[in-house]
Parts: sequence; C-alpha cells; structure tokens
Amino acid sequence: MKLVRLVANGTNQFNNNINADLILKPYSQIALLNGNFQKKSKTLVVNSQNDKFTYTIGTYTKTTEALTHRTIDSDNFEFFLAEIQRVLNESLAVSDGDVTGMGWKCKMNDKNQVEIETFYGINFDPFGVMEKDDAEEVGNNIYRKGNADNEGVADGAIFFPTNNLQIAFDGITGSGFYRCQLNKLSGGGKGCYISLNELTGADMGGSYTFNTSKITFGIYAENTGTNYQIITPTGGLSTSTIAVESAVDGDVDNDILSIEANLGKVRLMIYNKSNPNGILLAEEAYERNLELNPLVGFYDQTDVEIKKLRYTPEDSSTTNKPTNLTNAVSLAEPLATVLNPPNQKTSNIDEKDPMTFTFPSQNFAEFLGFNSKFIDESPDETLLLKSNNGVYLVDTSESYIVEMTNLKINSYDGLKEQRKSILNLIQNGRDSTKSDFTYQTNTPIFLDLDNAFPLQVRNIDCRIVNSDYQDVEIVGEANLTILFKEKGE
Repeated sequence: MKLVRLVANGTNQFNNNINADLILKPYSQIALLNGNFQKKSKTLVVNSQNDKFTYTIGTYTKTTEALTHRTIDSDNFEFFLAEIQRVLNESLAVSDGDVTGMGWKCKMNDKNQVEIETFYGINFDPFGVMEKDDAEEVGNNIYRKGNADNEGVADGAIFFPTNNLQIAFDGITGSGFYRCQLNKLSGGGKGCYISLNELTGADMGGSYTFNTSKITFGIYAENTGTNYQIITPTGGLSTSTIAVESAVDGDVDNDILSIEANLGKVRLMIYNKSNPNGILLAEEAYERNLELNPLVGFYDQTDVEIKKLRYTPEDSSTTNKPTNLTNAVSLAEPLATVLNPPNQKTSNIDEKDPMTFTFPSQNFAEFLGFNSKFIDESPDETLLLKSNNGVYLVDTSESYIVEMTNLKINSYDGLKEQRKSILNLIQNGRDSTKSDFTYQTNTPIFLDLDNAFPLQVRNIDCRIVNSDYQDVEIVGEANLTILFKEKGE
C-alpha cells in the first residue's frame, strides 16, 4: 500500500508532480483517506467609513455608536449580528416617548434572511399578575405590607412568579422603566424599596432585606428623615445625597423611585418637586448578561405605601399583561401634576412618521442581503426590516465530489448518467455554514483503477467540485490523502 499527500493552494485544482518511481500494478485500487480545505467566504471590512447606523422613529433621530473595526466573514457573522443589535439597543433613550419601552432585535430567519426589527414593552401596573408575599392592595392601586406583626423586618414583597417571569430591559436589550411612587412613608420606620435583581423573588426564600446579596439594582426609601440608599453591581450599597422629599398621604406629586434602561446603561432616578425632570442617583452599564427580575420589598406596614407601580417588560407577549394599546389603559393615566418621568402614551406607540433606517453604506446593506442603503417604513408603529435576499457567506453544501482528472476509475454518476472518475463523495464533518471543511474515514473504500497494464505515475491531478461539478472556491492550503494498493492486498 502506498500513501500520497496532495496539496493545493488557493484553488480546488490539485496538480502534484511525483518525482519518484510510483508504479501501479495492473488493476490497482485507490481510496481517499482524509482531506481538509477552507471555503472562500464573502467578507465585509468594517472601518471608520461604514461603522454607524442612523434611524428616525417619529421625533427620535439617532446615530449609533461605532461598530468594532474588523473583517466580517462566516466565522464571526453571528457575533456581528449580535453587535448590531447591541449598538442599536444602546442608542435608545428612555426619556423620548417614541422609543420608551422599545428594543431592537437582529437575527437570521429560517430562510437565511436578516431581520432587523423593533418591539415594544408596553407599560402596565403588574400587581395583578405578581406574586404577593405578605403584601396587599388597600384600594385605588395602592400597595403595602400585608401585616404589622414584624415591623422593621423585610418579609413583605411583590414579584413575578417563576412560571410567569417578565424580564426587565437593561440598556443592552433596549430602553424601559420600572418605578413606583410613594403614597406615604413614616418619619421613623424602615420603609420600602424597588429593585431589579438577578435572583427571582422565589429565590429569596421570604427574606427580602435590601443588601447586595439579593439586590442588583435598587432604590430604598427608609423614612422621611433619611437619604435614599442605592445598590448597583459595581458600586454596592451606598447612601445618596438625595433625601426623601415628599411622601404625604394622597399627594399626586410625591417622590417617584425609578429604575430605567437608558442609552445602554441602567440608571437609578428620583423624580421629586425640586427635580421634576429627575435627578440621577447612579448609572452603570450592566455587563453580566443575566435576566433582571423586578421586585418591591416592604419592611413596615404602618404608614408605608406605594402607588402607580409601572413596568415596561422586555417582552410584551406574555399572557395576562397588555399586548396592545386598546387594553393598556394605564398608558393614558396622569402620573403627576408636576413630576415628569418617562412615560408611554397611545400617541407614542401609534403610527409614526418618519420611520426610516439607514445602513452605513450600500455595500454594507448588500452584505446583509438588502438592496438599498436607505429604508423608509413610514408611517408605522415599529420597524420590521427583512433583507431582500438570503445571506450565504460560504458554499453551504453538505457534501462535495473529489474527481480524478488524470486517472480513470471505475465509477459512475447517476445525475450525469455517465461514467465519471469519482474518487469519493465526501461529507462535511463540520457545520456546513462555516468556512472550514474536514473529512476523515477509518474505513476507506477502495475503487478499481482502469489500468490493464503497469502504470508509472508522474503526476496526480484531481479537483473538488460540488454536486453539479461546479468548482468550489477555496482559500489557503487544501490537503487530500490518497491510498493506492494492489488488488487483493
């Protein structure tokens, strides 16, 4: 038995000279042992000339931050789509009603088309679908701890149950808010807080103490004689410089505690009479990529109540919450007379004009399968951009033909209905959407060569083609290992 390695560079055509005596006896046999090559991939070079998107949604016009400068090909294309989604989401400001509660998604569909779309998390009062652990409504959508037996102990809370978790926006996934307004707060008790947490409410096991082991982002109003305390992932627990200003029973302009996803970060805000447009307690980018779950925790029942609990969940498709504007009645409810926190109204989410999207360049758009750099969807509620063409960066064939071009083999092709010197039909051992192709067999199949007389081999020519005998575009070095043996050996 003889082994021959064949090599090609940047081509599917193997043409290797044999500078040695390679003589095949009559009716020798040939087999393919293994092979590898890299398919040529379409590429896009992202640089300072084509690294930003621009879009307009109603009154909101934005240019994104720059994409990473690099060459995009089949190996990093999925990461590229994820980065597009991220820079689009990080461009959304919660303070603009046209995009409050909005997120972007960028993905490939089952037809290999790129889809870039927006979606809304419609704000609502989630108390009705939340789990109440020693918490209750006292009327008019006002909520408090359920009993006064353990005053000063954080054993009362409202949160989404594990079978109906509704995840919060975190800046990287879009813009939104989770907030409540103080209805009343005691002058010397332990109060209440609002938070977004990596833990679910059920994970906390009935103990909801405001500390860093449980809370990821939170604002704590202890009593009217204290400053707000906050928790963030990197800042930990700290006391802010902002005091509780107004918590008078029934005042429509009491302090609002708000956790907001804005321009790629999570921010903790207080809206009060001195700062009706809000004052920032802290903000930071949330990089842990874990789901954040909303919770309200209560320490006291006496003189501690919240009202106007509002939430824009990342996904508005879940049962038992508003999925369209007609039943999202809370949208039109006045939140306060003086305070001006972010809000959604029917006009914010209704059809908007203009509604446009601009790719960084025409070449960029075509790389993603779109025919045009500029797309106008006006008027509409959301953008839904679907590429005109499927995106195939590499040949996605599952198998290829290795055809000998100067040695005759006793093999035939039913598609061509004729004899063809097919050495093997090789199956891809890797993901067909990736550029690298590897073939390996432990049991090579030997085929008869058509040589009735001894054959001195000076060179070996073969090629790799697709099932229709079209050349495969190959980059870099390609290798094939061929075995020869005498019949009966």
